[in-house]
Amino acid sequence: MQWPNLTPMRNKLAAACLLAFAKFGMAQSTPPDANMDALTVRISDDGICYFLDDSAPCEQLGKILSTRGLVQKKHIHIVVDRSSKYESVAATLKALQGTGFKVGFVNFEASTKPTISEGNYIGYATVADAMATLKSQGFLELPRLNGEVSFAESDNKTTWTFVGKNDPAYPSVVRYVYSRSDGVPHVEVTILCEAPDAPCEKFRGDIRTNIAQIAQMMAGDPSVKCRVNDENLKCGAEPARKGTDQQIYVQVRDDATCTVDNVATSCLEVARTIRSAHPADNPKVAVCASDTTKYDVVGKVLGALNDEYLTPAFGCAPR
Repeated sequence: MQWPNLTPMRNKLAAACLLAFAKFGMAQSTPPDANMDALTVRISDDGICYFLDDSAPCEQLGKILSTRGLVQKKHIHIVVDRSSKYESVAATLKALQGTGFKVGFVNFEASTKPTISEGNYIGYATVADAMATLKSQGFLELPRLNGEVSFAESDNKTTWTFVGKNDPAYPSVVRYVYSRSDGVPHVEVTILCEAPDAPCEKFRGDIRTNIAQIAQMMAGDPSVKCRVNDENLKCGAEPARKGTDQQIYVQVRDDATCTVDNVATSCLEVARTIRSAHPADNPKVAVCASDTTKYDVVGKVLGALNDEYLTPAFGCAPR
């Protein structure tokens, strides 16, 4: 059986929930941008993201940056406090999905790379037992999209996320326990899945993959960049390419067909076509569409350009 693409949901599960919203006002100074074209965001240990002279809960960062017109900066440099939680980094990346930002980490050292382990026993015989006990103990409950529910324990070290009823892996729960030893952060992930074997195996695999991806971003390699959009999270070393002034126009038509500089091209092949012609440089790419063009087609084109490390702008070819 082909399971639907649940990567966005899994990314949210990896993000778990943010804690200590009450500390919102405890802002600290934000490091200055090393590059005026980049926006520096600092993730603090209380789950708050600081940028320019402002701050916001990290899970709301993408929405706030968009409403304040900061998306034109295109690049985000993320600086993470040594005492910040793994989940706050994950929540920040989730919040930036679909914004078009290129994301890189600038301050990690090898000693700050988190260690990850998988627990064997979650502490409860069933998912229902875990849910009932957490509710009875009065822990902070955070309802999320897709029917997911997260709980934050009072120790500020343990969070739980239960999948929604529409997830093939329902009923399932993931527990994250955060700790630090000799300055090195550690996260223990324990999964209890009561669905059939196939969706449970996929569920466990998705969780492990997402955690490994985020750990990779936190590994300290300044060349590693991550792209996030509504469908996936892609990490890797971004090739060194020089930007050029060559202008390329991509037209997305109402009938879901595309052209690249007036040459008919499959919309799914637009990005690869441009990259194959420019393997060592980054031309300027403008995407043009009408008010009646289907949004999902434009989104696929933008996502594909993003995956090829091509930063698009909106604009039409002069007539």
